[in-house]
Amino acid sequence: MIGLFDSGVGGLTVAQKIFKALPDYKIIYFADTKRVPYGIKSNEEIRRFSLQITDFLVKKGAKIIVVACNTSSSVALDTLKKRLDIPIFGVIKPGVKAALKVTKGKIGVIGTETTIKNNVHKEIINRLNPNIKVYTKGCPLLEILVEENWMKRPETEIIMQYYFRLYPFPFDKRTNLKYNRERSRVNRSESRTCPRY
Repeated sequence: MIGLFDSGVGGLTVAQKIFKALPDYKIIYFADTKRVPYGIKSNEEIRRFSLQITDFLVKKGAKIIVVACNTSSSVALDTLKKRLDIPIFGVIKPGVKAALKVTKGKIGVIGTETTIKNNVHKEIINRLNPNIKVYTKGCPLLEILVEENWMKRPETEIIMQYYFRLYPFPFDKRTNLKYNRERSRVNRSESRTCPRY
């Protein structure tokens, strides 16, 4: 049995890939929705949460653990590997390898503040290909928007445009996100109050 966990529902995309690749394996998924978002928690808290969840998954019969959370992968992966004697995988290194296959020399990384501060993406990229330029940006609201399934809402586009306007990645002119006042306006009749956390 493969045990996966994430701070919320985002890791279900990882579970879906595993289902397709390993259809004969049973999967147990744990979404820590009670304590989401992880991106604002301390490293100590994230390690404690990750240890608690992996212990739970192992008790349920998991023989392999997949940390399907970038924040937990950046903070707790090494601790989990030292603590448990079963295979444990994170999601950062596979993501980096996929990005390196299609990059033209520059990679932009967005994530929670904790994920970006831990600098794991940049370290792995530099180790695998030191010629790649890496640009990182913490986007603290992104985790909440994903959990609320707001990814296709106009409010989310406004927030992401704001993040990139403050710290634009060096894309070419055709792909650079620009702050467009006309597109950013949300019809009052369609707008809803953004949840407070």
